[in-house]
Amino acid sequence: MNKKNCPIKNSPLLIFRSPEEGAARLEGRPSFSLIELLITISIAAILLSIAIPRMLSMHRYHLIHELEKLAVTCKYLQQKALASNTLQTLTFDITTNSYTFPAPGGKQTVYKLPSTILFGSINNVLGPPATPTQPINQAITFKKDQKFDDQTHFQAVFFTNGQISPGAAYLVDRDKKVMGAFTCAVSQVSYIRVYLYENNGWKLHNL
Repeated sequence: MNKKNCPIKNSPLLIFRSPEEGAARLEGRPSFSLIELLITISIAAILLSIAIPRMLSMHRYHLIHELEKLAVTCKYLQQKALASNTLQTLTFDITTNSYTFPAPGGKQTVYKLPSTILFGSINNVLGPPATPTQPINQAITFKKDQKFDDQTHFQAVFFTNGQISPGAAYLVDRDKKVMGAFTCAVSQVSYIRVYLYENNGWKLHNL
């Protein structure tokens, strides 16, 4: 083959006749200095320090949104039970991360939590939020739904006098970095509360 027409001549691939020739040729090529490498690592660390808090902030926003949506749904069922004089229920399913309730018109509506949020808790966190004295070992503390023969369905009941069966539902992001709780306290007058777990403690979130 004519050397002028040889395809290897203009190829970026480097071909050496011996290891010694390769070492000599490569020795003169530019490379990263230690200072340049340290600068690159520092820039990467700065970008990560900015990105991680923003990611946690986004997870916190999604968690609060789901807690507020659950609270609004329960307030609606509480008012519906009072106005219609009929008992209302909301059923939690921890296997599918969803809850079911009667929507306007009487049709049962199933709402599934987004993929970033699920029923659960962060390890070693104490509850309930109002008086945290015991480790949380259940994502839902409402009574078990008797229609299901398992430990995955739980039910909040809304009575015609405005009271709600006591219990809590704990929500956490999939990375278990942020956590919150929806609660119905035991009292003569039922009230709904939302809490966020921040800085190693529970804080009441204003609805």
